[in-house]
Amino acid sequence: MGDLLANYEEFGDIPINKVMLAGSHDSGTYEMGASARTQNKTIAEQLELGIRYFDLRPKVHNSVFYIHHGILSSDTLLGTWPPADLDSGTEIFAQIRAFLKLHPAEIIILKFQDFSNFGHDDYKHFAQLLRKYMTFDVELPVRSRCTLVAPPVRASAGGDVGVKTVRRLVETGPRVFAFFQAKDVPKKMPALWDYVWTYEPSKERRPADELWDPFWEDFSTSMADDKAKEVATRWFPFHEANHDTWDGRGFFVMQAQMQVLHGTDLCSAYFNKAERSAKATSGEFTDPDKPGDLISNNARNADKFIEWAGLNRPLNIMASDFVEYGGLASKIHRYYRTKLTPKG
Repeated sequence: MGDLLANYEEFGDIPINKVMLAGSHDSGTYEMGASARTQNKTIAEQLELGIRYFDLRPKVHNSVFYIHHGILSSDTLLGTWPPADLDSGTEIFAQIRAFLKLHPAEIIILKFQDFSNFGHDDYKHFAQLLRKYMTFDVELPVRSRCTLVAPPVRASAGGDVGVKTVRRLVETGPRVFAFFQAKDVPKKMPALWDYVWTYEPSKERRPADELWDPFWEDFSTSMADDKAKEVATRWFPFHEANHDTWDGRGFFVMQAQMQVLHGTDLCSAYFNKAERSAKATSGEFTDPDKPGDLISNNARNADKFIEWAGLNRPLNIMASDFVEYGGLASKIHRYYRTKLTPKG
């Protein structure tokens, strides 16, 4: 975003929910085993790859917040309450803070869901921890500020994130959107909702949703993108139909990730089928015994995303597994550089 904002005046005028962004699914699973991992790269590495939307599943034990994936937990730290030092350590919140300090023109969306083992105080501490990490001043390379993007006053009617342009967010300081899955969070915590947005998974777009990310498996457990005969007839039409339903309000996420299909072929439990599929798209892996079978791929999904953009569909976020494959972020950047008019 920083490069585009510096070089293309009109980019700054785009509402944040009309900016094409690369996202990662189950973003914090990189330290888990093969049966749970959907990412190989740390959050810092994903940020450097251009990922700006993160799907994080928190679990807590004695005020220490971790990542989990269903029944499987990891040692990947989100943060600890109370925080000892905000500017050191490898916990996820520290990785994000360091990146935002180095890149004062970047905006990030964090979605937290499937809160595990949380009590009332844990929710409060988690939100306070998030706010502490994401609030700071930067002197260099330019004087700037970072804060969480405050939701609208609850009594007001609506508060579409789309009214916030890239330039407005960067210049005024709110650069991190934090969404909490509301069904698990105590409703009588008004201080929390002052700086955290609510989120509820839903199959259908609802007028009040500020983030909508319809999950294909909620519609059909068999509708993955690894079935060669169904990609054109079911997979892409599913995403197109959802996009047609989107009214342009709030963030819209296309969940283009693959399910982790457990397997130990190729002599490694770690080298699961989902990753093999992702690598196949980049031309880095081919199976001579099954040519064309492993087609659930990041590159093909990324190319379709860019193709839709070229058809003037106002796209927003596409989330993928194993984000190092497929080059989505670089394809988005290249697309904007061909469509926008340089300054001067």
